[in-house]
Amino acid sequence: MSKEIFITGATGFLGSNLVKKFLSKKYNIHALIRKSSDKSRIIGLKGINYIEYQESCLKNFFKENKIDILVHTACNYGRRNESNKEILDTNLNLGLELINLCENFKVPLFVNTHTTLPRELNLYSSSKHEFKDKLKKRKGPTKILNFVFDHMYGPYDDENKFVLFLIKEILENKNIQLTKCEQKRDFIYIDDLVEAYFLVIENFDNSSSQIFFDHEVSSGEVVVLRDFVNELFSQLSKKNNLKNNINFGAIDYRKGEQMNISLDSKSLNSIGWEAKTNLSCGIKKVINSVLTSR
Repeated sequence: MSKEIFITGATGFLGSNLVKKFLSKKYNIHALIRKSSDKSRIIGLKGINYIEYQESCLKNFFKENKIDILVHTACNYGRRNESNKEILDTNLNLGLELINLCENFKVPLFVNTHTTLPRELNLYSSSKHEFKDKLKKRKGPTKILNFVFDHMYGPYDDENKFVLFLIKEILENKNIQLTKCEQKRDFIYIDDLVEAYFLVIENFDNSSSQIFFDHEVSSGEVVVLRDFVNELFSQLSKKNNLKNNINFGAIDYRKGEQMNISLDSKSLNSIGWEAKTNLSCGIKKVINSVLTSR
């Protein structure tokens, strides 16, 4: 019997890739969207039941449908001048509404998407940490899986995200002002990340008495950000006549910048997951997608 899976943020980069994965595995997909959602990443996909977000609509949906799994990827980074209220509503209040509905209607599994950013960095990160704190205090019956990863990347990500933004700036021979880029980062390719979600959900043992489970997702390849940027430029310059206009150290680090990262995927390795896409290969795939679409 097909499982019923409810996905928030289904039109986003991570959410849309999860939708495609679960559709390929014959899950029944219910996707929470907003009226203004851009569905271009999942347009043409069949078998998706779209639910437009409204409080009363959500409660009625849970009353009328038996959901097996809720995967929560919706978030608000605050990159488009959203108000503090909008950021909190998405990152904290929506999540609380959803976990309450899951518990009230006995949904077996709630899957959360967390962040590695320090709590004190900005409102996005503080609201994500506050939500995780509240999840850890839940008593059930819904079990909670909490996924933590550093920087996901891949084809067709948002153009305002670091990798796609940098590629566009380099291709346009713009002067690029960066910090010294001494930060260490763990870039995880989207296909590897999606496979981690899928395997954990497929292998989850609901009979455990534990309520909250943390899963860190690491590529196993922590790199200095400057080396990542240089690799990106090197691969782009092989196919294009480009000037190196990257100015390292032109701007200061933001206050509270995270300089090191340490993630351990042992909980994933124990069920057979490992990252299969190395950094050079992943960058090549992203560049090819950008050049093909130009």
